[in-house]
Amino acid sequence: MAATAANDAGDFAQALDLTQTVLGFVAPPEAAQTLAWVQLERARALIGKARAAEARPLLVTARASYAGLHMTQRVEQIDALLAHLPH
Repeated sequence: MAATAANDAGDFAQALDLTQTVLGFVAPPEAAQTLAWVQLERARALIGKARAAEARPLLVTARASYAGLHMTQRVEQIDALLAHLPH
């Protein structure tokens, strides 16, 4: 949640720090949605820092998780982000 707030405030460096902490945990989060959310927020922060090439694989992985959970609004959000990334 803190990474979402940091991204929304335009503090992409803080969002990157927060998401790196979560992704660095030895055990994965118990819920698949939690990991997907962290990947999405890290991707948003990377996009904000003009690092789209690093964001794309995170978005693809998060999208697959959200699709498997039938979370269509998140899938649509990710599709919109992917559509605006340079190839």
